[in-house]
Amino acid sequence: MTQFGESGRARQGSADGLGQVANDTNEDEMWATDARPRVNPFLAALWVIGFTLIVGGLWLYWRAISNQNNSYNGVGEMPFEMLLQQLSWTLSPTMVSTGFLVLVGLIFERAIRWQRERRPTS
Repeated sequence: MTQFGESGRARQGSADGLGQVANDTNEDEMWATDARPRVNPFLAALWVIGFTLIVGGLWLYWRAISNQNNSYNGVGEMPFEMLLQQLSWTLSPTMVSTGFLVLVGLIFERAIRWQRERRPTS
């Protein structure tokens, strides 16, 4: 699609009717892109970590309550499955709580950034 300015010449970076790019500026300016990434990679990693903590914590909790048949009377070595069950009981609430805190923090960060973007600049 051709975009013409008031002078009738094709605008910078637009294609003319023959598929040729108008040569109003040098090539470096024409192909220059915004160097900033659209998504902050650290925030994206925090979103993944938050969801992973929640899902992992819920999975550990489910695993702990589904293996209730382990019994230990204190004599001999503790069964490894019971050790994993106790570890799951210990870690799962902390993982779920931390995951929710990470997600709430990210939602607050997004709300602050959104509010800042909507403010009129003077």
